[in-house]
Parts: sequence; C-alpha cells; structure tokens
Amino acid sequence: MVYYPFSSRKRNIINHIVSWTLLIEILIIGIQGARGVQSHYDESSNVDGLLFAIMGIFIGINVLIMIFLLIETIRLKMQVPKTVQWAIFCGWVIVLLGSWVGGQMISQSAHNVGAVDGGIGLPLVNWSTTVGDLRVAHFFGLHALQIIPILAYVLHRKWPSSITSQWIGLLIFIALYSGWIAFTYYQASQGIPLISVS
Repeated sequence: MVYYPFSSRKRNIINHIVSWTLLIEILIIGIQGARGVQSHYDESSNVDGLLFAIMGIFIGINVLIMIFLLIETIRLKMQVPKTVQWAIFCGWVIVLLGSWVGGQMISQSAHNVGAVDGGIGLPLVNWSTTVGDLRVAHFFGLHALQIIPILAYVLHRKWPSSITSQWIGLLIFIALYSGWIAFTYYQASQGIPLISVS
C-alpha cells in the first residue's frame, strides 16, 4: 500500500477495512474450530449458516478492494520501478483468479473433488493426498501478490542496468507460475491429488 500515491487518509481507510474484515474472518474460523465444527460450507444450523454468510460478505468486500487496487495499478504511477509495478498488476490479476477458485469451492460447498472433505492430508496444509483439492490452486493464486513483485524487485536489484533482462526473467516466471496454478486447478478438478500417498 505504501507504493500507491494515495493520501494518508485514503490509505488508512483501505488498510482498516482489509485488516478488520480479515481479522473478523480469522476470529470466526477460530470460534468454529473451538466449537469443533467446520468454519466453511457449514449451514447445519442457523448460527453456522450466519457465520459462514458473514465470512462470505467480508471476502466479497476484499475482492472489491482488490479490483479497485488492480485498476489503480494501471491508472497511477507507483513509487516503484516499471517492472515491479507491472509485477504488482499481474499479482492482482492472479490473486483474483485464485479468489475465483475459492468461489468454485463455495459453489460446490467443498474443497475436495472426488470425495467428501476430510481424510488424509499433507502435513501443515492438509491438502488431500487421496483426491483432488482445489485449495492448492487457491493458495498459489492468493500468494501471487507477494511472490511475483518480490521476484521483480530481486531482478531489478540483480540487473539494474539491464531492463531487457528484467522483463524477460519476469515474463518467464509469470508464465511458469500461471501455468503451475492452471495445472494444479486442472489436476484437482479431475479428482487427482497434488501428491498421492497410498
């Protein structure tokens, strides 16, 4: 946010909206976990359905903010090198695609494809090792906004006098990263786990 030429007031409003909505989202996840019930796709009671609906509204607000910032990335001259600004733009585009994958999970009320949610998963992330799991593509999509601009910044520092090399390196990485997300989404949609553990 500090690289956008916004007024302090505008920047603070955006930061507060994002921070508070995501904080409440995390609190709901924690509350539902403490209750021993699912935080996502749970409409087994009025309370569970209401909490999931609140989460959906707050995510919707953040998606609108993402679209706004994507437009501002095109419209404004940011306080970063051109390659980094373009990387931020591409990061926003891919984040929105990752959010679309999240919408696919909501539409089917599950993140697994080929079996009900739960079961054996990879350590830490718990991505299914027996069936397709849309959370893989969702995860990499959402983190494009950190990974791609950081790479652009590293390339700018590594080859400060070679703009062509920066652009080539950045474009190759974006193509590979986007291809990886497309592959993991296709793989999951076919019911195939990222890593199969028998």
